[in-house]
Amino acid sequence: MRPDGVDPPSRQRRWPASLGGHVGLLIVGVLAIGVVAWILAGVVFALLHVIELIIVGALAGWAGYRLGRYRGRHERR
Repeated sequence: MRPDGVDPPSRQRRWPASLGGHVGLLIVGVLAIGVVAWILAGVVFALLHVIELIIVGALAGWAGYRLGRYRGRHERR
C-alpha cells in the first residue's frame, strides 16, 4: 500500500448478526402477516353477512307481498 493511500471504510451490517435477531424478525413478520390476514378475513365475512341480510330481507319482503296480494284477492268485500 502506498503511504498516502486511504483504507476503504469497513462494511456495516444492516441486519442483526445473531441468529436470535433473525428468528425475532421472522416471528414478527409472520405475526404481522397473520394479523393482516385476520383483518381481511373479518372484512370479507362482514360483507358476506351484510349481503346475506339484504337477500333474506328481500326474500321476506317478496314473500309478504305475494301472500298479501293472494289473501287480499280472495277476501269478500
